[in-house]
Amino acid sequence: MEPDYQSVQEYHAREFARLNAIYGKPPPVEPRGDQSLDTGGAMENPNNRSSTVDAIRNAPPVRETLGNGP
Repeated sequence: MEPDYQSVQEYHAREFARLNAIYGKPPPVEPRGDQSLDTGGAMENPNNRSSTVDAIRNAPPVRETLGNGP
C-alpha cells in the first residue's frame, strides 16, 4: 500500500527542515554559459556587443572549468 499524499508531503517537509537546520541554505546556482551569454537584443547593434565579447575573451579555458585546472 502506498502512503497518501499528505503523509508524504509531511515527511518531505520535516526532512527539508531537518536538512536545512544542519546545512543551511544551499549556495546560489551558478549561471550556465548559455544563460550568461544569452543577451538577446544586446547583440543587435555592434556598439552594444563589447561587454559580451569581453566576457567571451576573458572566460576561463574549458579545461579549467572541468576541474582539471592548469
